[in-house]
Amino acid sequence: MIRLNRPTYKNVIVLYAILIVDFMLSYLLFCPTIFAQEYIAVLDVEGTVSEAIKIQLADETRAGTLSALPRSQFTVLTRENMLSVLQDQNKDATCFEGSCEVEIGRNIGADFIISGQVVQIEGTYLYSVKIHNTETGALVGTHRIEGDSGLSLVRNTADQTKDLISHTLVQKISDQESLKESLSIIHFTSNPSGAQVWLDESQICPTTPCTIGVSDGFHIVEFRKDRHQFWKAEFQTKSGMEIRADLISSSTTLHLASPMAGIDIFLDNTYIGKTPLSPQEIEPGSHVLRYDGSCSAPIEEQFVAKEGVDLFREINIYDYQTPIHVKAINQYGKVLRSRVYIDGDFVGYTPFSESISTCSDRIEVESEINGLVQRRSLPLSLKENAAEYITLEFYQKKQRKKKRKKRKKYRR
Repeated sequence: MIRLNRPTYKNVIVLYAILIVDFMLSYLLFCPTIFAQEYIAVLDVEGTVSEAIKIQLADETRAGTLSALPRSQFTVLTRENMLSVLQDQNKDATCFEGSCEVEIGRNIGADFIISGQVVQIEGTYLYSVKIHNTETGALVGTHRIEGDSGLSLVRNTADQTKDLISHTLVQKISDQESLKESLSIIHFTSNPSGAQVWLDESQICPTTPCTIGVSDGFHIVEFRKDRHQFWKAEFQTKSGMEIRADLISSSTTLHLASPMAGIDIFLDNTYIGKTPLSPQEIEPGSHVLRYDGSCSAPIEEQFVAKEGVDLFREINIYDYQTPIHVKAINQYGKVLRSRVYIDGDFVGYTPFSESISTCSDRIEVESEINGLVQRRSLPLSLKENAAEYITLEFYQKKQRKKKRKKRKKYRR
């Protein structure tokens, strides 16, 4: 004999929970489009006719829009929804320009915005309807509805709005879905990155890496990057595949070295920097290098760069020279042997006669007299081959002679 236990309250709650979860999972699996819905808003109609006609036109426009669109993909916002959102944001729902219409659509979270304006010309009512994409601001579609009277215009609005929506939004979605079904997702990468991707002689990607939907079949892909050889291949599309191009450099690397800093470097009359300079990538072919020092004559060098072959250049540029004569004396005119410094570097002793760079800024002479070190410093302004004569005077104290004390003679 089998006994059936009476269900407890706790068991019933668990059973209900399982049923609810099962229902939600089934709903999500079979109704995934609920999360992909787009929203459409119909603004109040503008114009010089009576308010009653404008209200009816807006209602008929909503009705035609609602009947044209699949409910699973689109939601038409009510007038009350829009006004509530706009009032919360202190926005005005009336406008005449497309940019204003798009801004209102964005404010209320609509993907598309429908606006209209009605006028009466020589007894005929004309109602212009426009559809804007709020994300791009683009005008998707427009249509003019006519009527001999306000009543006939209202009667024509719903059907003609339905036709407008069907030939714009509905057709566009259908084309996108059919195209999407026939595309394969391809990942394009390159080493180094930053290459353009061309598919069948049309650019599809401005820079790698990128992921693009490609139609089924055979295609020719080409990767292009400055100073690199083009990479080309034929492939048959397969969704999820990756096409990777290892690009080969077609440029030459120019290495410049110099023991002197601050030399201006020009390549083909284009300034590229001062020494020390990092390696430069250049195109293969004939080039001209020019080195300009602030105190030297410019030097030009012509060379030919070969594809993929690095170039090394040692920059030896010499400053203009001028002779300088330095003498150190004391206040009596006696010549002293003193240390000479040019721009802080020791160069010799006085009397000093050497040629130095015209870029030299300062001379210092140091003399030690009777244990006391004295230093003289002067700025320099030198010109090429114009000798400079400098005499610096140092003060030397006289040494006092010690007096001998006379001894007193004592008589015995």
